[in-house]
Order: sequence, then C-alpha cells, then structure tokens
Amino acid sequence: MIELDVTPGQALQALARIRDEYMPAFAYALAKQMAFRLLELMQLFTPVRTGNLRTSEDVDEEPGGFWVGTHSVSYAKYVAEGTPAHDIYPVNKKALAWKGGGHPVTHVHHPGTEARPFHLWALRQVEQESPTMILAMIARYPQAFGGEA
Repeated sequence: MIELDVTPGQALQALARIRDEYMPAFAYALAKQMAFRLLELMQLFTPVRTGNLRTSEDVDEEPGGFWVGTHSVSYAKYVAEGTPAHDIYPVNKKALAWKGGGHPVTHVHHPGTEARPFHLWALRQVEQESPTMILAMIARYPQAFGGEA
C-alpha cells in the first residue's frame, strides 16, 4: 500500500499556486466567454423594428473587463426602460406634420412605450449558464486545477 500525507500547509501552497498562476488567465477567459455569450443573447432578445439597435451591439474590452452594449444608438435606453406618456411639440417649426397624418398639428400626445429590458433578460440567462461555463473551462484545462491533461 502507498500512503501519502498532505499537510494543510501543502494544500495552502497548492491553492496559492492556482490563485497566482492560473486564476488571472482563467478569470479573463471566463469573463470574455461570458461577454460574448451576453452579446449573443442580447442580439437574440433585442426588439427589432429596423435592426439598427441589434446591429449596433458589440463587445469592447476595457481595462479590468469587458463592456457589452451599444455606443451609437441613442434610443437604446428608451427601448430597454420604456417611456412614460408625454407630449411632443415641434422644435424647429410651428407645427408637426407627417405623411398620412392629415393636417399639421401643434403637438401630439404619445402614450409612452412599455419597457423591454432585453439586456437584463440576457444577463439573467448568462448568470444561469455561468456555473456550466466554469465547469466546462475546468474540464478543458484540468492541469490548471490539479488534474491530468
């Protein structure tokens, strides 16, 4: 019979090695995987009228992590958070007019829009999938966690 003794000190050294040598790269790879999965899901859940919002969504790498969303579509917030009822008045003219609208009017009442928090729907899904992502990454790189390659 072969016996091996493992001391608490040895276990702490092993954990420190994992923390120092493998965790930064592991955390970066996991964050990147989560960011691109978030983008994929956001594009799936984004409401589409013209497709402009959906095609503007992207992943940007920043110091300390990743940013997922859109920089170029100003109305994204209103789609996600909705808007209350409000009146619309002309800014550069005396009246509002549009094709099929009949006659010009001095203002219109907009009933507001319902919130469609597609970004939160996507985030919740990624949060649910994250344990599976972590286990899959550990299985892909077992040598980093004390297993055999």
